[in-house]
Amino acid sequence: MVRVLARGRAGHGRGLRPGTGGPVRGLAPGRSEPSPERGVGDGEFSCDDLDGFTARFAALADGLALQRLRQAPPLTTREARHHLNRFIERELSPRSPA
Repeated sequence: MVRVLARGRAGHGRGLRPGTGGPVRGLAPGRSEPSPERGVGDGEFSCDDLDGFTARFAALADGLALQRLRQAPPLTTREARHHLNRFIERELSPRSPA
């Protein structure tokens, strides 16, 4: 999921106005790739604030990218992905089977 969401970040904040969901939401229409909106719509997980999730994910991804680029403090790609995965796990709650 992180790789798919990260690909949506290619626009560097383009479309991150409140209510738009920005690049992350742009992945959903007509594609089979996972997205937060599709996962909530399909009942796979719940999120009370998808727009907030999108903004927080983008901020974390940008910050980790800068830290990775500058290496101050040192950060590997694996560590950055770990941080992003932990964030996703905390923000998007799996729904219990009915």
